[in-house]
Amino acid sequence: MENRRRKVEDQICENQQELQEMEVHLESMKINVAELPTIGKQKVTCSNCHHRGHRNSQLQPCALEKCSSYTYCGLKDKHPEYFTEMNKFKSAVNKKKDVLKQLNSELEGINNFQSQSEYNFIKALTPRMMKVNIEYKFNRPKLLRDVRILRKYFSCKIPEETTNDAEQL
Repeated sequence: MENRRRKVEDQICENQQELQEMEVHLESMKINVAELPTIGKQKVTCSNCHHRGHRNSQLQPCALEKCSSYTYCGLKDKHPEYFTEMNKFKSAVNKKKDVLKQLNSELEGINNFQSQSEYNFIKALTPRMMKVNIEYKFNRPKLLRDVRILRKYFSCKIPEETTNDAEQL
């Protein structure tokens, strides 16, 4: 049980780090990049290089290099791949948050189970210990100390009640 709890905690840490990296990347995509300087006197934007001031046409094709990404020109609406990548990252972040939520609930369940199993162990062994030694009825701290020692020894698994219970415990 302890190993499973450690594994879940490690998975939570790894997923949180991945989520932070994804959120940083998503935030970096939202940063506005300055537009390219204008070339020419027109108010239109070239469909090839994305510079303002001239137009890419068949009669006068743009002589500049084709724009490769929104980080170059700063015009996100001219790059549909920006929006697909942005949506992909948003959905990946949401999936990672769901995985984290599931892992946290699993960890909470493991912790609840451990506390319940400890309670059940103490509840089951207290009357048995009192049958074994009458002194435990008057010395409750000693009883609880010995039950905790037995709980560690038996790894929180309640031992079977046998005829030689006094010797076993």
